[in-house]
Amino acid sequence: MCLGFLFIHFCLLFFASEYTMKWCRHNFLGWGVSFVLGIIAAKAHFTISNRMNPLVFILSFITLCVSLINKPLSPLVEVSAILFFLSISNVCKSRWIYFLGVISPSIFVVHPFVRLIFYNSFCSPNYPLTMTTIYLIPVILLSWIHHIILHKQFRV
Repeated sequence: MCLGFLFIHFCLLFFASEYTMKWCRHNFLGWGVSFVLGIIAAKAHFTISNRMNPLVFILSFITLCVSLINKPLSPLVEVSAILFFLSISNVCKSRWIYFLGVISPSIFVVHPFVRLIFYNSFCSPNYPLTMTTIYLIPVILLSWIHHIILHKQFRV
């Protein structure tokens, strides 16, 4: 399934219009690989061993940097970024990262709606880091609320 998403991404990259490619990046199709890999990793209880963590950190960082500036490798940005942050989280053991992992399915559900409202309200931000921070606050808060409601509703 991941290979299918990568194939579609490469086809879009070279044969689709700029508008179509932008639409795909901002919708499920553009993030399908990371979604499928996340489900597989959760079901298999995937973790990076302490011995492999430095190697994964270095390789994912190099892949991330190269894929950000090299168009044919751009579909690898999401996977390399996920592995990079996963290797960092193995070292940090932060409760905040664990919390984001717990609510990540809710983030996946909530963020498109917040993004739609956010992008329509602030179409051309002059301060991208500030705007991203302001965007993340309602996404995380609403995702947390969604997670709580979902788990209370289906508890037996």
